[in-house]
Amino acid sequence: MKQQKLSPKKYIETKARSLPIYRCYATQDWEATKMASVVVMRRHVNGNVTVGFYLVDLMCLGIKDTFFF
Repeated sequence: MKQQKLSPKKYIETKARSLPIYRCYATQDWEATKMASVVVMRRHVNGNVTVGFYLVDLMCLGIKDTFFF
């Protein structure tokens, strides 16, 4: 039986969490503003990088917005 390929979106939704973290950044003033923009990059075995962006409210809501490419 031939294995189906995952779409790029489905791959990220199901497999990206298992990739090693390549880089991670957060805004410098997150402690004072209680809001943080966070960027997490994960590297694939072929050298490609998947990037996730997160807007985090540290006082109340937690993650307010997120997207990836």
